Amino acid sequence: MFELLTLPAIFSHPICMGASLVGGYFFELSEFSGEHLWVLSSVFTGLDGPGFFMLSLNKCIFLGIIFSGSSESRAYSIIVFILSLIVGGCFQVHSVVGFYVFFETSLLPMMVLILGWGYQPERLGASKYLLAYTVFFSFPFLIYILTGSVFGGGLSFSDWRGNASGVWGGLLAWFLLSGFAVKIPVFGLHLWLPKAHVEASSGGSMVLAGVLLKLGGIGFWRVMPEVEGLGVSVDLLSSLAIWGGLSVSIICVVQCDLKLLIAYSSVSHMSLVVWGLLSLSLLGSQGGVLMMAAHGFSSSGLFYQAGLIYSKSGSRSLLLNQGLLSVIPGLIFYWFFLNCLSMGTPPSSNFLSEIEILTSSSVLSGSAWGAVLAMAFFSVVYSMVAYTMTSQGRSSSQGRMESGGSSCSLVLGFHILCSVLLIGLFSGVKLNLG
Repeated sequence: MFELLTLPAIFSHPICMGASLVGGYFFELSEFSGEHLWVLSSVFTGLDGPGFFMLSLNKCIFLGIIFSGSSESRAYSIIVFILSLIVGGCFQVHSVVGFYVFFETSLLPMMVLILGWGYQPERLGASKYLLAYTVFFSFPFLIYILTGSVFGGGLSFSDWRGNASGVWGGLLAWFLLSGFAVKIPVFGLHLWLPKAHVEASSGGSMVLAGVLLKLGGIGFWRVMPEVEGLGVSVDLLSSLAIWGGLSVSIICVVQCDLKLLIAYSSVSHMSLVVWGLLSLSLLGSQGGVLMMAAHGFSSSGLFYQAGLIYSKSGSRSLLLNQGLLSVIPGLIFYWFFLNCLSMGTPPSSNFLSEIEILTSSSVLSGSAWGAVLAMAFFSVVYSMVAYTMTSQGRSSSQGRMESGGSSCSLVLGFHILCSVLLIGLFSGVKLNLG
């Protein structure tokens, strides 16, 4: 990776880290054609279409995090940059063992961010939840890797060919998908996510929602050809994702905690991603990959904005943060646009991804089509609730607060612009269903 070549100078200043991320992105962009399954390939590394797409998201999100946390200590910026390298490694390796190593190693910097810069005293418990869920449910995936020669696996994802069926094939499919189902996360395995978001700092929540959840999505993409080769139906997991996502959407409507609302909305949106990827259709897979990136920008911006509101009012409650339009009108302007992105209004990439998933659902299942439509409706409802309750009403603050300066506007505007321009980048990336 390009960033590794500049490590001696990177740790000196956040601007150097940002320049390295930008330089690394343009290096990959100049080499990637999007026409082949694996390009820039070596023995262990390679880049496919979704990997390039997620790598672009990774660099943009971490660039925003580094500059949004410029007031933090240098140690914070270094931890964030190391985490960006680890997550980028997940998107750039086609070695199964290498992917697992990067996948699990990403836990360590994330736990450091929660423990070192978290706001709440319960952050130790949240870190334990994060560690326990991820390690326990990814252990079956490790077993499958270690015994890959028996079950038809190989050193690379492209070499995997399942050779089991029946009950044994179903067990192997669970081994493959369990770790990613927790990471993304699927409803029922999502309990660690709200805890981690509530206890994490703004930067930690931006990392978690913007990038780390996408490791589960890219894992689903990589192992689905193997699961399909095992001849196993994924209808149960698909149903859990779509109906669980609908349940979480209803929960979002009655949430009063700002960060909890955004955290549960992430579960709802990523449920649509799982449904799209498991549909094994081109349109559904395209919608799932695009929604992963679109959600990364919108949720990261929402968590950053929620952190700004908390730092100024001292509360995350929607009831105690009313009337902010008259107090911090500049930030509420960005808050409105970010909520529009979350609810999937055109011309955002969120809108296009929802249309693709909705269209593929209408072909596959009538009831699933209705569930996706209901999730889109509740997405509008809870996004409007979040905006109207915070912007309207009588403010408990006297006078105007500081808006946060030009750096806050730059970070928020960057998230909005990237979400809109994402469609142009996505149109040049070809997906291969394997």
